[in-house]
This record gives sequence, C-alpha cells and structure tokens, in this order.
Amino acid sequence: MPESFHFLQPLWFWALPPALLVLWLLHKQGEKSTAWQRVCDAGLLPYLLTRPGSGSSKLPLWLLGIGWLLAVIALADPVWEKQPQPVFRNEAARVVVLDLSNSMLSPDLTPSRMVRARFKVADILDQDLDGQLGLVVFAGDAFVVAPLTSDAETIRALLSPLEPGLMPSQGSRVDLGLKRRGSC
Repeated sequence: MPESFHFLQPLWFWALPPALLVLWLLHKQGEKSTAWQRVCDAGLLPYLLTRPGSGSSKLPLWLLGIGWLLAVIALADPVWEKQPQPVFRNEAARVVVLDLSNSMLSPDLTPSRMVRARFKVADILDQDLDGQLGLVVFAGDAFVVAPLTSDAETIRALLSPLEPGLMPSQGSRVDLGLKRRGSC
C-alpha cells in the first residue's frame, strides 16, 4: 500500500525553500532590536513594554510555516492510486474483407456460406489480438462497414444483419474490397 502513494504534481515542493527563507528572515528580524529599543532609554523600556525582556511571539511564524507546508502538500496532489505506467501498445491493423455476393447464399456448406463466414469472422474477433480491426464488405462494389477500431464488440454487433440483399449491386469484385480496406 505505501508503494502506491505518490504526488501527481511534485514540482510544488519547490515552493518550500522560498518559504524557509522567508521564515528565517522574519525570525531574524524579530530578534533584532525593536524600534522602541532604538528610541527609548533602556531603563524606561520595562515600563513601556507589556512584556519586558521577551521578544515578539513566535506563534505567527509557526502558523505561517505550517500553513505554507500544508498548502504545498495539498497543491502537490497526494494520491494513493496506482500511477499509470506506459505500456507497449500494438498498432497493427487488420481488416476483414467479407464477400456479400449472392454466391454466399449457396447451400453447398451447411447452413450456408454466409453463416459460415459470419462464424469465421466471429472466431477472428474472439482471438485476443492486439491492435485494431476493421470490416469491409464487397459484392459489385465495396463498402466499409466498420473503420479501424479496437472494440471487437462493435464489429460483432454489425455481423448479424449483413447479407447479400443489402448490397446495391451484385457481382464478385474482390479487387474493390481489397482496395477499400486501405481506406479503413
């Protein structure tokens, strides 16, 4: 637990040396003779001063010093939270290009090629891959369904409504799908 204690703004501690200097100067000024001691006769001073022989009270200096210290500690922002550590983040980007032509409705694979393709994309999303993932669909033309994102659940939510009937023109232009992946 003590190892997680730290200050978010530790540069505020640079305000402590000037405070010590100010307090020291005020303390030295209080030790010097007062204005009355310079003007009046030393024999009359005990009758003029309320507390003869005692210098000025040091309580205001102590209060000033403690207040300054507490203010600096508060401004340094002490926390018990864990400090974020810089970690390596994989910036690799992968784009899945999915065929939505009418040939995906063929029943040669059960239940259909389209359902199998959705399962395969879901398997890719289930893998714990670093980086970002995007989704492009194609038939007669290509469209970006999901731009690059690190949120696999977004792409998973977009998979189920994808079907060949959504495409405005039919065909099997894989080349357009591969070109479109570059604009993810």
